[in-house]
Formats: sequence, C-alpha cells, structure tokens
Amino acid sequence: LYDEPTSGLDAWSAQKVAKLIQETQQKFGITSIVVTHDYASWLGVADHVFLLEPSRKTLIELQTRSADEVASRIEAGLI
Repeated sequence: LYDEPTSGLDAWSAQKVAKLIQETQQKFGITSIVVTHDYASWLGVADHVFLLEPSRKTLIELQTRSADEVASRIEAGLI
C-alpha cells in the first residue's frame, strides 16, 4: 500500500518512483495499491483505477481504455 508516494516530487522523480513500484510488482508478482489525488499521473501505470467519491464508487479497468480517454472522461464527469 502506497499512500501518496509521489506527493511533493517533481515530474521526473515521480516517474522514477512509479516505474520502481511497477518493477517491484513484476519482480515479486505482487499487487500494489496506490492512494493518490493525482490520478492522472498513475493512469499509465495502473491496471485498474477505483475512484472514491461521496456519492459513488467506480472501478475502471484500464486494459480496455487508454489513459488519455479515462482522464478525459473523469474530468468531464462521465466516470
């Protein structure tokens, strides 16, 4: 479980941390849960995104959608 692992990092460092988490998952065959408010930076890394909002909870499987499509739909309130 990673709670805001890239909070306060510059873009380059945040990318490195995300890649390290992804490599760790692959190396050990484990699942990681990343809690973040900055979902856009994790869409390219995640297999699934679970959005928590006061009125609803939404699971998004990213294998079937591009990260850009998901980000656009979230921002437009369609997801």
